[in-house]
Amino acid sequence: FRSQNKGHDGMRGGKAGQLIVTLMVSEHRLFHTLGLDLHTVLPVTLSTSLLGGYVPVPSLSGTKQVRIQPLANSGDIYTVPNEGITDHLKPTAEGTPDKGHLKFHIVVVVPSGDRLTVRQRTAMESLKEAETTDAIPMEDF
Repeated sequence: FRSQNKGHDGMRGGKAGQLIVTLMVSEHRLFHTLGLDLHTVLPVTLSTSLLGGYVPVPSLSGTKQVRIQPLANSGDIYTVPNEGITDHLKPTAEGTPDKGHLKFHIVVVVPSGDRLTVRQRTAMESLKEAETTDAIPMEDF
């Protein structure tokens, strides 16, 4: 930021110089920015990925409950409008500050190793029996 005539007084009675302020923004542990938008990764369970449901999403103004659509895949991006960074220097046509969005990238978390309970294993075996190989169109790969 630069501000004219707000710096040190000039020599021999000259006008004040410029005040220059430089801001350094450090990385956040959850969010990264792209323009005014905030991006974050959101892990969801396999059951939420398949069946959909509401999940808590962190935002700058607190936790939001967001609905995940059924059959969500890793890499899907969901948007929470107006939960990004506010730009007070660039107002919208209505005169309000411009505001980015919160975008979260889904990552489906699958249990690994021997961490399945007996109930989970039984449910997965039932799902496996119900699956058909035609559910995976090979021409899409």
